[in-house]
Amino acid sequence: MKSPEISVCIPVYNTEPFIAEAIESALNQTFKDFELIILDNRSTDNTLKIVRKFKDKRIRVVAHEKNLGAEANWNAALDQAKGKYIKILCADDYIYPDCLEKQVEALRAESSAVLVCAARHIVDEKGKRIMKRGPRKSETVPGIEAVRRAIRGGTNIYGETSSALFRRDAQKKAGAFDASIPYVIDLDMWTRLLLHGNLILMDEAVSAYRVGAASWSAEIMTKQKENFMRFIERIEANPAFCLTGTDAIIGRFRATLQAALRQLFYKFVLGWRKS
Repeated sequence: MKSPEISVCIPVYNTEPFIAEAIESALNQTFKDFELIILDNRSTDNTLKIVRKFKDKRIRVVAHEKNLGAEANWNAALDQAKGKYIKILCADDYIYPDCLEKQVEALRAESSAVLVCAARHIVDEKGKRIMKRGPRKSETVPGIEAVRRAIRGGTNIYGETSSALFRRDAQKKAGAFDASIPYVIDLDMWTRLLLHGNLILMDEAVSAYRVGAASWSAEIMTKQKENFMRFIERIEANPAFCLTGTDAIIGRFRATLQAALRQLFYKFVLGWRKS
């Protein structure tokens, strides 16, 4: 059988309130040549029951016999994917109907690119839009320069997995997801992919990234900053990335600033919306 052009993979664990919306958003794409792989990590709520209600020949359900942990489940998704391109769709996020069409067109048109990242809307637990985040203009950036920009930005300026599409052959060269620095698991993959090609940025939002009450604890903000500091050290130690001392200094300063800004955003914007 012919392999699908895109593999959309949804790793899931106890996402009963959101999983149906994520699945529906994938099935309702204008681009049709894809498979949808849903990998349940031994959920203890009704997640798997909801998943099995969907009857579509493009869906393949992988139900693990035991909880593998998030990293292993994400990597199981990569192992299962048969498409030329891969999207990891987080189970509490969703993509807009033309997401796959626009992102695959971008990669088809730019053979030197291995990854396309688009803007996304930040939404609350009820799906209400809070703001748009991501690239301010559409452009193609050389891979090493894109990594340098990310380090200098002090955060994942390119977006989470739901807003990205990447080439499977480049991922095989880059390796598996690595959660040893948990809060940069996506950015760590992007940087390794970008050793093998360029980055396409899209200023149009093609997905929604959900944030909730658990996202804005002081403990999480501290961990995010600490993780990014460790990530800078990792990139510094690899000469392939050509990171300068100035890049690292700017990155550490902005990581501290970004943590403070996130704390204010979650406290006053999300806090206000919940009150």
